Amino acid sequence: MLQGGRDYQVTKEDFGLWKAALAEDPHATLKFYPDLTHLFMKGQGSGPASPADYSVADHVSLSVIDDVSQWVKSNSGRK
Repeated sequence: MLQGGRDYQVTKEDFGLWKAALAEDPHATLKFYPDLTHLFMKGQGSGPASPADYSVADHVSLSVIDDVSQWVKSNSGRK
C-alpha cells in the first residue's frame, strides 16, 4: 500500500488505520511518502495540499517507481 503525505483525499490518519489493520499480515507492505500527493507527485510542493496540486504537470516520483519495481521483483512467484 502506498500513501502520499500531501494527499488530502486519503489522509495520513487513513494510512495509520490501514497500518494498524495490516500490522499482523506478513504479506502487507506499506510505504509512506511525506512530500507526495495522491498522484505520487510533488504537486505545488509546499503548504497544505489542494486541488491545485493536480494542475501541476509532473511525473510519478522515481522513488515510488523504484519501490513498486522492487516489490514486484520480490513478490513475483509468490503464491
